[in-house]
Parts: sequence; C-alpha cells; structure tokens
Amino acid sequence: MANTTVRSAIASESDVRGMLGTDDGVSAGLSGLRSHVKIGAQNASAGQLREIVQWADEHSPVGCTIRPSPTKAIEIEVL
Repeated sequence: MANTTVRSAIASESDVRGMLGTDDGVSAGLSGLRSHVKIGAQNASAGQLREIVQWADEHSPVGCTIRPSPTKAIEIEVL
C-alpha cells in the first residue's frame, strides 16, 4: 500500500464568554471535539483505510487523554 493523501482537521465549540470571563456561569472549556480525516492510498480498500484511521485514533495520546476526562491538578509556586 502506498499512501497518497493524509489530511486531518480538528474542530471544537466553545463560548467566548467563558474564555473572556464575562459570564461566571459559562465554562471556558470546549463543549465538543470533532476530527475529520481524509486518507487515500494505492492498493488499499476503503475498509482498510478506515481501520488504519480507527487504530490511530484508539492509540492517539490526545484521544486517550481526553476520552476518560483525566483528573486535573494545578501547582502554584509564588516567588
């Protein structure tokens, strides 16, 4: 299989009021993430290419981090 095309785009939604702090009732967090992948290869079926992208998503450090909603900690050192 010879890869001919790989393109990916990530999109998200958020409310700017949360990021700017103009409304304490609005979170600054993202309300969703979407990935769009375009992939093409010679001598590969559409099913094979979908399997490759699915495998990559399942093993992505970013995907593996955001799916289970990790715990968060902040450490502040004032000098």
